[in-house]
Amino acid sequence: MPPPWLAGTDAVALLQHTPLVISSGNDKLNIVGKSRTAIRINGKDPHMSQDALMAYLRSIPSEEIRRIEVITMPGSEYAASYTGGIINVVIREQTDGLKGSVRLEDRQNRFVNNPGGSLNLNFRKQKIAIAANLWGGRSLTYMENASEQNVFETQTDIRSFGCSKQGGGGYVGGKIGLDYEISPRHTLGLHFSRSYRANRSDNWTDYRYSRAETLDSLTCSRSESSNPVNQTSASISYLFDIVPSRHRLTMDVSYSNNRRTGDSFTCSDRMDENGVPMYRNSDFIQRVTTAIDAWSGRMDYQWTPNSQSTLKSGLAFYSTSTDNDTFFGLAEGSGYVNDPNRTNRFVYDETIGAAYVSYRRAWSDSFETTLGLRGEYMHNTGYQYIGDDRFSNTRFNLFPTVILGYKGVLSYSLSGKIKRPGFNDLNPFRHYFSSTSYVEHNPFLQSSRSLVQELAYTLKDNYIFQASYTVNYDAWAQFVVPEENNVMRYTLVNYGNNQELSFNFIYTKRFFNGVWNTTNTLAYAYSHFKGNPLGREMNTDGSSFWLMSMNTFTLSKQRKWYCDLSFFLDTPCQDTDTRFEGSQLLSIGFRKQIAGWSFTVKMQDLLNRGISRATTVTDLLRSYDRNDLGRRELYVVISCSFGNKKVKGQARRSLSGKGIEDRM
Repeated sequence: MPPPWLAGTDAVALLQHTPLVISSGNDKLNIVGKSRTAIRINGKDPHMSQDALMAYLRSIPSEEIRRIEVITMPGSEYAASYTGGIINVVIREQTDGLKGSVRLEDRQNRFVNNPGGSLNLNFRKQKIAIAANLWGGRSLTYMENASEQNVFETQTDIRSFGCSKQGGGGYVGGKIGLDYEISPRHTLGLHFSRSYRANRSDNWTDYRYSRAETLDSLTCSRSESSNPVNQTSASISYLFDIVPSRHRLTMDVSYSNNRRTGDSFTCSDRMDENGVPMYRNSDFIQRVTTAIDAWSGRMDYQWTPNSQSTLKSGLAFYSTSTDNDTFFGLAEGSGYVNDPNRTNRFVYDETIGAAYVSYRRAWSDSFETTLGLRGEYMHNTGYQYIGDDRFSNTRFNLFPTVILGYKGVLSYSLSGKIKRPGFNDLNPFRHYFSSTSYVEHNPFLQSSRSLVQELAYTLKDNYIFQASYTVNYDAWAQFVVPEENNVMRYTLVNYGNNQELSFNFIYTKRFFNGVWNTTNTLAYAYSHFKGNPLGREMNTDGSSFWLMSMNTFTLSKQRKWYCDLSFFLDTPCQDTDTRFEGSQLLSIGFRKQIAGWSFTVKMQDLLNRGISRATTVTDLLRSYDRNDLGRRELYVVISCSFGNKKVKGQARRSLSGKGIEDRM
């Protein structure tokens, strides 16, 4: 159950107020000090893209959430790719009857307006429980960009200014789950979800090229694309309590597919000194079709001989096939002619088999240990049609886990992890942002292994102290390389090793008998990057601080008026070659509850400081980028709950495919 001051909100708002969970206002939820955190619902992988998942979470009223589990160091029973930890949202169980909620929202900033809505339904009749969610709306972003690049070899200064609209056309999705209690010891689950996103974009950029402070040329580049994304997933799961509270067996099989197809038109015009077009430099089309099909399955067995010991073991498999087909055409007459040097097809297949064993033992009322070992076998193949290029890799890795706990307040954890490239990161094709910049991914990109250590201490349930140290081997990142004619190529490469050290302090408190409720996080992070990317030596480091404060003030308990005040601050930080400047985000909102209705008005980024600034320096160039993301916005939400207020809900199981979904 949520606290009274968060009643009438949704799952996202509840997560933002949860200790150890951070959000900078950009709809990304992570565990403090980590990135790429996985979110599960009732222990199950929702099999959704990031956008669809956030829309789904907003459709869940906070009153339906039983608890939130934050797992900073997942054990051996979880895939080794869970480098960012896990947030598990547990939904309340429902008694017989129907319960639901309707939610309408609108976001307005100085650039765009984004309406949205969702419907949440829960029904239970004796042994059958059904949960259904529908959502839809528009998620259009507008960004203004200004940059300055100095290419040392050609002594060229490139200044640009542009704007882009991303995501226009809207999104829609739905999810339905059914649990059937065959008998008190047998439960069957079926789940299906589907989402669609229009994914349109429109970009234009003016470029000014100078040499020795003398104007050399002016160009204007524009690109338009329509690349809709369809994602479908289905799963079946089975739970068997062999001996209740002693022996439990769970199994599941999941399938998901991701389809993306669309055209991207890019052109560039040469301008005179007054900005009047003189002639066309380039005009081309990219038609991209991507199909990702993924199967996964797992079987887990848990034996609890007594309250002091638990033994877990299991098997898992993941099989993924990715087909990328790209047509690249150059303008000729009224159409486009195939460019055989850039039209290509790339097929990538990957299979992972895993087995694990984990044993927990409470040696006394004060001390307990967990020891685990996970083995993962990975085989992948890639085939590029143009040039008949093929590759194949086979690897087997062991990932140990050690967790020591003392009185439930002090813990030490050590675990091996692995960061695998996303499937699009392995695609070798060029994708042009403009006529003079493109990204070219790397089919030979290797996974990065990590060894993570963490120490945590909780004092009086109000103070949490954390320290972690991570070593990443064969780390990879994106780098920029200037080419002929002032073209910029962005590519991913393994550069070497990376070390990360962080200290976190979390403070939660209720003041004045619950009138003021606050959750505050203060963090420090240090990173060291050492390697040899693209044939040059790199040895850089950097540190940063950031602060997040989430506050709720009860203006009137009787009339149910609340005020939400949040503040986020981060200082400059270093990431390989790039230094990101700090930013601030101050937001304030007011909520009113009337019976089953809730009304929220919120203003985000009051200081208008949600602007991204980054400086990249290498031995080839210096680049400065400024992006105005338009974060200042007015956010209005109206929600209504109806039906049976007594709930019980769906069975809790763990599904298998989250590691695949993160890489789509």
